[in-house]
Amino acid sequence: MGGARPDEHGRFAMSEESRIHIGDLKPGDVALLRDVAESAAEKAVAKTFIAMGLDPAEPIKAQRDFSFLRDLVHDKDLEADMSWLRRSRKRSEGIVGKVITTAVGLAVLGTLHAIWEYARTLAARLPN
Repeated sequence: MGGARPDEHGRFAMSEESRIHIGDLKPGDVALLRDVAESAAEKAVAKTFIAMGLDPAEPIKAQRDFSFLRDLVHDKDLEADMSWLRRSRKRSEGIVGKVITTAVGLAVLGTLHAIWEYARTLAARLPN
């Protein structure tokens, strides 16, 4: 069974039986394949940058932007805010959320009832 084995210098080299044989490639063919692969990689990276809203011509600016985002993610205040939001969401999904929803519903219904009773009182005072 073939595979990569270190040579006498400790470098890994593929054994002859594990190599993929495409045919007899000349040095010009290998250079062409290398150029095509590099061009494809450059285009893929540029398209990825564009898809992310970054200018591929300014990779240093992109590094600064990502550095800012990394610092933002590790911001203690942001972590506290996100933790509070998560706790609030969990509470609203649980029993506390149901209690709060019920209390708000009762307050709205009470207000509507008071308005209704006030309107009925005013209507009762009107002459027939």
